[in-house]
Amino acid sequence: MLSVGRASVRFGYRIVNEASGELLAHGITEHCFLGAGGRRCGAPETLAALLERAPRAPDAGAFGRAGADEPQALAAAAVAGRPLA
Repeated sequence: MLSVGRASVRFGYRIVNEASGELLAHGITEHCFLGAGGRRCGAPETLAALLERAPRAPDAGAFGRAGADEPQALAAAAVAGRPLA
């Protein structure tokens, strides 16, 4: 998970070839919580508690917001067994 806001959550994804370490794909999805009438609201209490405890990716830039060298850095981290960078 990349971040949790008052009414949203952002997840980062990456697919890495385990054998070669090559980064095959990466992306981000952002989801907002809506209440009655389609208005933004906070997450239900039980879900908010789970999201607060969920592991965070250390760098949102690793999911397409930073420079072109990011895929290679991610692949190297994956091969080394390090967390997302």
